[in-house]
Amino acid sequence: MKFLKIITLLIISANTVIIPFSAHSQNDSQATFFTGKPPVFVGVKTPNSTVNLPDAHYYFTFTLPSNSIEAIAQITIQQQESPEMIALNIDNTSAFIGDQNNQGQTLTIQPSELSEGTGVNILFNPPVPPGTTFTVRLEAVRNPSQDTTYMYDVTVFPAGNNPTAFPLGVGRLSFYELF
Repeated sequence: MKFLKIITLLIISANTVIIPFSAHSQNDSQATFFTGKPPVFVGVKTPNSTVNLPDAHYYFTFTLPSNSIEAIAQITIQQQESPEMIALNIDNTSAFIGDQNNQGQTLTIQPSELSEGTGVNILFNPPVPPGTTFTVRLEAVRNPSQDTTYMYDVTVFPAGNNPTAFPLGVGRLSFYELF
């Protein structure tokens, strides 16, 4: 199957410096993209970063600006390869409007463990609308035993048919031994 690439170019100066502005294939008409202001990954926090702490909570906070067009239907949070993979208690995953310090209305979710067992895929029903700051709370079986920084890739998907993944970056959690 051939795809026709259409590239919009922006000329910066008379020196013909050209930067690709956007690229779309003819098949993109079947996909749903984030348009308008994109979602923002605010960050991740844990109230206790002590190694080996059981039932630890990790709070991933997001903002979907009010001038976004699409709602968020799904989020994937995947641990990067680390010295130790942190097991999650998927059944205790939750989401709510607000952040760790200001918890509001509960959001209805359906979490599922990723195939590698090192992350979670969260479906929102209904999708999270524009103009919302919200948090996903993950529960680890326990904090890792090694004191180092662990990183998570964070990706969101818009509501709609054939959603296109939108990577938001990396969340970092650091754990420490008590002396």
